[in-house]
Parts: sequence; C-alpha cells; structure tokens
Amino acid sequence: MDVPGYRLDRELAHGAARCVWLARHERTDRAVVLKFPSREHPAGNGVRPGFAVPFTGGILELRHRSIVGAQECLDCGSTRVLAVEYVAGGNLGDRLRAGMRAGELARVMRAVGGALDHAHAQGFVHLDVRPENILFRQDGNPVLTDFSGGLRTGESRPPAGYAASAGAPGFMSPEQAGGGAVDRASDLYALGAVLYNALTGEVPNQAEGITASESGQSADRTPRLPAHLSRLQPVVDRALARNPRERFECGADLAAALHKAIRTPALAETTFKSVAVSTEEIRAVTDGLFAAPADLARQEQRVRRRRRNASRTASLLAFVILAGVGTAYLVNTQPLWFATLLAQAGLAENPLLRTAWLEAQSLHQDPNQSLSAIVSGYRQVLALDTGHLEAQAAIQGLEEQWRAGVLDSLRQNEVARAEARLQQMSTAFPDHAALAELSRELVDRKTAGALLANTQALLSSQGPSDIPSATEAIQAYHEVLRLAPGHPVAQQELDALGEHYAGLARNAAAGGDLQNAISFLERAAAANSDSPLVMAVRSEIQQAAAAQAAIEELLQQARAYRVQGLLVTPPGENAAELYNRVLATAPDNALARQGLSEVTSQLLSQAARMLERDQFAAVGSLLDQASAAGVESGPLLEIKTRLEERMAALTMVATNLQEAEALLRQGFVTEPPEQNAVSLLREVERLDPGNERAEALLGQAAARLVEVAMEAHSAGLEDEAKQYLELALTVTPDVPAWRALRESWE
Repeated sequence: MDVPGYRLDRELAHGAARCVWLARHERTDRAVVLKFPSREHPAGNGVRPGFAVPFTGGILELRHRSIVGAQECLDCGSTRVLAVEYVAGGNLGDRLRAGMRAGELARVMRAVGGALDHAHAQGFVHLDVRPENILFRQDGNPVLTDFSGGLRTGESRPPAGYAASAGAPGFMSPEQAGGGAVDRASDLYALGAVLYNALTGEVPNQAEGITASESGQSADRTPRLPAHLSRLQPVVDRALARNPRERFECGADLAAALHKAIRTPALAETTFKSVAVSTEEIRAVTDGLFAAPADLARQEQRVRRRRRNASRTASLLAFVILAGVGTAYLVNTQPLWFATLLAQAGLAENPLLRTAWLEAQSLHQDPNQSLSAIVSGYRQVLALDTGHLEAQAAIQGLEEQWRAGVLDSLRQNEVARAEARLQQMSTAFPDHAALAELSRELVDRKTAGALLANTQALLSSQGPSDIPSATEAIQAYHEVLRLAPGHPVAQQELDALGEHYAGLARNAAAGGDLQNAISFLERAAAANSDSPLVMAVRSEIQQAAAAQAAIEELLQQARAYRVQGLLVTPPGENAAELYNRVLATAPDNALARQGLSEVTSQLLSQAARMLERDQFAAVGSLLDQASAAGVESGPLLEIKTRLEERMAALTMVATNLQEAEALLRQGFVTEPPEQNAVSLLREVERLDPGNERAEALLGQAAARLVEVAMEAHSAGLEDEAKQYLELALTVTPDVPAWRALRESWE
C-alpha cells in the first residue's frame, strides 16, 4: 500500500489485529512506525467509531511523556493508517531477560502507571498491557505503546469478543478474558500481571499449573510470590484481585505501593530476571554458597513438570524399585538439595541458612573485613530468611555502632578517621537517615580545620598586636566555633587574644590614651566579652573622667561619617565601627545604639536597590564590609536571604527556559497539563517579568500551534484545527492574522 508522504522500509510485525511497518517520513527523513488494521480485525477496515482508537484518530489526543507519541492519522483509500513515534530502545521483556534492579523496575511501573492514568482520564482503555508493549527510548525512559486494540469508553459498543481478542493471554483480567465489560480496572490488572511476570518470570497462576490462556479465568486466588519476596505479596494481591473494585484505584497508587514495599536493603539490591539464572551467574555472585529456598523450589517445580511428560508407568516402576534404596541413601548422605527440601518441610534446619549465618559471623569477627562485607554477609542471611532476628539485630547494631564512631571521631577532631568511617558507612548503608547530617558535620569540621590553620598562620606572621590581623583572626575563630562548637584550640586562641587586648587597653587607660584604650577594649570584647579581665578593664575605662569626652568625640565623628555616607567603609574610619567602639566601653549608650540602628537601616535600603538591579557582587561586598564593621548579624542575614532568593529565582528562570525549549522541540506545547512549554514560560514571566527570551519562546509556541491547526485543517480535521488555533490565540491573543484565520474557518 502506498502511504502519501512516507517511504515504507520493512515490516516489523503482522498479526490478526494489525500489521506494523517501519517507514521514513519523506520530508524530514525521520524514522516512524506505520500501523495498518488487518482485515481479520473485529473493527473491519478500522473506520467504526467508538473503538479501534488509532484508526479513528482519537489516539492523537493522548499526549504524555510515557506514551509513544502518535503523529498523524492518514486516509489510504478505505483504510486509515496511523503514524507513531519510532522507539528503538527495546522492550521490558528484553530487559527482564537481561536482568533489572528493583529500583529500575519501580521506576518503570511508575511511568507506565502514569501513562495509564492519563489515558483513563481521557476516556481510553488500553486492553493490551504486557512487557512487549512497554518500550524504552534511547535515554532509558519507558513508554507505553500500542493503543491499537484499545477502547474509547462512553461511545459505541464494540463487537462481541472484541476485548478478549485485543489482550494477551496471561495478562488479561478475568472480566476481559471472559468477554465481560472492561474499564480502567482491567488495565490495572494487566499492569499487576506485568509486575508479577517481572518478579517471577511467569504469568499469573502459571505456578499453580494453569495455562497462560486460562490464567485470566480459572484462578481462585492470586498467585503466591517466593518467600524472599513476601513483602511484595500485598501489592500483587491487590493488583490481581479478581473483583475489579478491590484493585488499585489508579496506576499511581500501584506504583507508590510498590516503591514503599521495596524500600528495604534486601529488596533494594535484588535483580529480577525473566529467565533462569545460569550457573556461571550464580557462581559470580555467591561463589556457589548461597541460594534462596524459594528459587530451589521453583526449579524443582519446573523439573517435575517436564518429568510429567515421561512415561508414568516407567516412573512408577522405577519409584517402586528404588524407593527403599533411594530413601535410605538420601537419609544417610543428605546431599544439599535433599537437606534443603527437608528444611522447607520443617523437618530439618536449612543448611544454606546455617552456612550463611556462620559466614556472616566469621566476617564480623575478622578485624580485616570492611563494613560492607560484614553487612553483605548478614543480608545474605536475610535473603534466605527475612525474619532472622539475629541478623536484623546485627545490622541494626552495626548501623548504630558506626554512626556513634563517626560522631566520636568528629567530636575529637579526628577528621581523617571520621571521613574514612563515614565512607564505609555510606557504602554499607546508603539510605541511612543520619548520612546527610554526618556529611554536613564532616564538611563543617574540615572547613573549620582549614580556617583555623590559616588564621594561626596569619597571627604568627603579623603578630597579635596588628589590629587588622587580630580583627580578622577574631572573626575567623568565631566562625570555627560556629562550624565546630566547643573546638578547644579556637576557644584557647580567642581567650589569648582577649587577654592580650585587655592588657593593652588597661595600659593605654593608665597612660591617659583613652582613644586607644577604647579601641583595644573593643578587640578584647569581640574576642571574649564574658572574660573577667575584659569586664574589669571596661569598668576601669568607664570610671575614667576623660572617657565621656572620648565617647562624645566618637559619637560626633560617627555622625559626620554618616552624613558623608561612610557607613561601613573605609576600615577604621566609618560610622558603624565608631558606634561599636562606644558600645564596647558603654554598652547602654542610647545614642550609639540608635546610630548603629540607623546605619543598619541605610544598609538595608542600599542592598534592596542593588538587588533590584541584580548587582549580586555589590551586595556580597556590602555584606562583607558590614560584617567587618561589626553590624549585627540579623539584618545581614536578611539581606543574604533576599540575595539567595533572587539568585535562586534567576536560576529557576534559566532552568525553565531550557526545559521549555526542550519541550517545545518535542511538541509538548500545552500538554500534558503537569509539564508543558507554555506553563514553564508563564512561570518565567512571573519570576522575571519582561524576560525577552520567554516572550520569544511563547511566540514560537503559539506559531507551532497555528502550524498544527493548519495541518489539521488541511487534513479535514476541522474540530482539531479550531482547537489548536484557539490555543494559539490563548497564548498570543494579539495576532490579527490568526484571528482573521479563525473567522474564515468559522
């Protein structure tokens, strides 16, 4: 068949319902998939309304990041052909055969569940959810495909048996397989069947001897998972409930329940495969020592099914002859598989569990073993017996022991040892709640250590009597104490500086040099205001008769600096520092306190004006100058917070612009509602009014909608054309040509 605008390459699949071809778009040379309805399909030539979704063009309404994108619906004579996105990353069945981690499986279920929820909200039922219809894009993101056999609910009734013919045996719900009414609950059952298939490699109920074609109709209960997956049994029970009302309400609920159930160390590290694990793979992981009893049971079950095909008469004779001899031999020698079967029957201790426990204990007692190796040993025990109390207690004890060890090393400033222990703890317990807090404290301790060493070097080279160096050192030591509370060296250094400057202040006051006395006392109070020596010297200076004159002179000079605009600069000759000098001698001086408050208000106004002009570097410089001049930290923190909020807003603007451009390229202009180009650009306008790039992209988005509208109009899809044109005018209402186009269509 010739399809206008496309070059057919090769046939990908041919079935009773449809045939699928790989093709190339002649204009863009982009690979696409073309789907043709087969004559045998219950929908005939695919033009009946209400079902056979793609062949009526209804699938074009499904726009979701986890649904394969439908591009256009073409009329080829009496047949309608659907062109959809080509996805080349393989399907879920392929990935399960190679092996998939539990976390990746949960991500896939969340994506497919979201796709189904979106389709259900649009009135579509898929009816053919199975691993082969879950594909992967090149970036690894899963997408749901093949709505070809789906129904659009609320419209025409499909032919008898249509739903049963659309699904895959083993993945259909009981009501779908039995020819009953279907709705979103049927899709959610199929999604649960996909989950069960991923966990066990089988379709539901196959383990009980029911064939795949019967599994949707004949099971009286939901299938059982292996013992080591028992935490997931409630999820499977609800997903595969025979009564549709007892299933999950939506795909998001199923995905959330699965995510919560696998958040345990044993399950989080599990890899699921849909084919039997080879001997080489077992040896590579466990060196042949460990195997789950449930896995052995399933292997034995497969062996028994194969042996049923042998001659029952020969088997019975062999059993009669060998029963006595074989039983005696097995009881006396007890090979591993026989001992395992006895353990499963409750007649003996599980030898694999015993071996795993002894190995874990041996690792724990070996001082040369890493924490990860020890914890892995205990997790092997829990893989065999999830309720093993001793293994659980051992892991919990190791968690607390190593957390306490890291904290103890940090408190003793043994940073290297704390870092090494934290690294081992992070590897063994990557989800431990205390890791983030311990990591932050470790970074703070390392920063404090570097700052302490640099400050000590500064004082060693400049001497403690150099006032600028001493001022910088005092601020640095206080920062060390903030990062590492109770740091003994930083506290000792501050005490020494406080005593040094208190002595200088006392000597200056005794010599009548009250200006320098006050300056020295200011440094001493900054180092340790609660020092008895500092308090005594302050009292001595306050008692000096000349102190009042010095204070008045400082206040007058501070007022002059304020008039000149010298609020916090230059160092030593600014209003803030002079007011702080007064307060160092007379903490209750009202004029100095009010003056310092006025300086703070002026700084806040300056910072606000700078932020309005996005002068971030200037604001940062102003904060540093104000801190050095002794301005209170509260107002400075307010400025810093506003600076960080503005910078974060601009960062969000850049991110939204980038994401909007990507979504625009992908065609997500106004859909889906949660994430589309127009919504992101509106957020940019809110955060950064007048952003030229956002305005330009909104224009591109509207123009793209007009292009789609015109293409739809050319294809005879007038309703869709008007809808897209209205969307374009909603985004950019002031385009006369588009309004004229709407009037001409009407």
